[in-house]
Amino acid sequence: MIIVIGILVDDGIVIAENIYQHYEKGKTPIQAAIDGTMEVIPPVVSAIITTLLAFSLFLFLDSRIGEFFSEVSVIVILTLVVSLVEALIILPAHLAHSKALRKPVEEENPSKMKQFFSKMRIINKLGDRFMVFLRDKLYSPSLDFVLKYKMLSLSFFIGFLILTIGAIGGGVIGVTLFPSVASDRVSVELDMPNGTNVRVTDSIISMIQEKAYLVNKELSDKYLKGTGKELFENTILSLSSSSSAQLQINMLPGEERPNEINSSLVTNKLREAVGPVIGTERLIFGSGGNFGGSPVSVSLLSNNIEELKAAKLELKEVLKTNPLLKDVEDNDPAGIKEIQLELKESAYLLGLDLQTVMSQVRSGFFGTQAQRFQRGQDEIKVWVRYDLSNRKSINNLDDMRIMTPPSGERVTLKDIATYTIARGDVAINHLEGQREIKVSADLKDPSSSATDIIDDIKLNVIPEIQSRYPTISTSYEGQNREAVKLSRSLKAAGIPILLLIYITIAFTFRSYSQPILLILLVPFSLTAVAWGGIGC
Repeated sequence: MIIVIGILVDDGIVIAENIYQHYEKGKTPIQAAIDGTMEVIPPVVSAIITTLLAFSLFLFLDSRIGEFFSEVSVIVILTLVVSLVEALIILPAHLAHSKALRKPVEEENPSKMKQFFSKMRIINKLGDRFMVFLRDKLYSPSLDFVLKYKMLSLSFFIGFLILTIGAIGGGVIGVTLFPSVASDRVSVELDMPNGTNVRVTDSIISMIQEKAYLVNKELSDKYLKGTGKELFENTILSLSSSSSAQLQINMLPGEERPNEINSSLVTNKLREAVGPVIGTERLIFGSGGNFGGSPVSVSLLSNNIEELKAAKLELKEVLKTNPLLKDVEDNDPAGIKEIQLELKESAYLLGLDLQTVMSQVRSGFFGTQAQRFQRGQDEIKVWVRYDLSNRKSINNLDDMRIMTPPSGERVTLKDIATYTIARGDVAINHLEGQREIKVSADLKDPSSSATDIIDDIKLNVIPEIQSRYPTISTSYEGQNREAVKLSRSLKAAGIPILLLIYITIAFTFRSYSQPILLILLVPFSLTAVAWGGIGC
């Protein structure tokens, strides 16, 4: 919006200055307003149209950037359209009847306010002299030199552009489409294995809270000593279930704390203070929002569950050893412990199948509804199941009697089935028709580029995993997927919009070659953007 406001102000200045120039030539205010406006209509309208076309590109981007900036572009387009009407119709009418196009009449007894503004004109004169100095002593000699040595000047800018491209390719200038957004909050998310006692979960999250108090004291003593303030305004601890807990830390607003303290620094300090916590399923220290998803996100795809889970473990171990990454996690947490039955061959000979056996086991241990009746206003449900003494031990399962069809003969479960105790699945994810497990990680340094890390995973890590587990295929999600979607939509919509911009400029200049020169200047403007962002 700052850029758009600048465009609006520039258009108004161009029209107003041109009207004033016509007035200085001796024309009446009304005639000066008409002639001055008509003279600059083509370039002003052309500038507005090209800006409208440039911002309309966001309406066609297929990514989160498109979703976010499409609303901004609609506001910008509406603002520019209204400003065009105001600049070409309302502004000239106001100027034609304003005191700016009237000769000043000196008053015999001016008010103190008018005397004050009259003295302030001295500052305007000093400003005019400074602008004349810049024009005559700096800008004009530089322009004369460039025009005199055209090839030398062109070679310099081309060389600087090549240097910029090389710096980006060599990693000197980091590039990321989805930078991490700083925040005044730090969050900790703790997930224990399903079925964990709530006291265990509470003890771990409380320990993390105690470490947060120590980090608060350390940073407050170092950066806020003598101010009477503490870095943390408050901490909020909550348990969403027996195995999940969250800790939210609210820091002082950014304008009230030193620039050295940011959410990333606090997060890293807290992570170091807590250290590794044994037994956790997931422990994430968050310091802001990742626009576009996780910087590193790899989806492993296969219908071979054993290979998929083994590949997941290997990939996580590799990512954990990368010093640039933190908070390595996956979307395949272990579920609660469950008993998995597998029938023996003798069970099928007796006419049993897995569904029949599981139904009888469930009825015996969980129960089945045998009767339901009304008693007054209450509905009574009668459930039948084994008494507590026959269903409190795993040995009771071995001795359970299973009825076989159609004779009704009863056999013990251990004679017809074996069982194992394992953790079940909390969620089953699919992508492109295959079972998916997604492994993701965040960057320790938010200013780092995830592109190099993704390339290293593609070239060095994934091929080794696929050599051991040939059924595994990969898909790169998160910010990488958003970048691919953005690139595709840019190619589809960017070329037509660029062509429309070219036609607009060509119509204004009445030339086919000059618009090409203007468009070729765009890459050179990116050099300033690239080098100017190094310190950001």
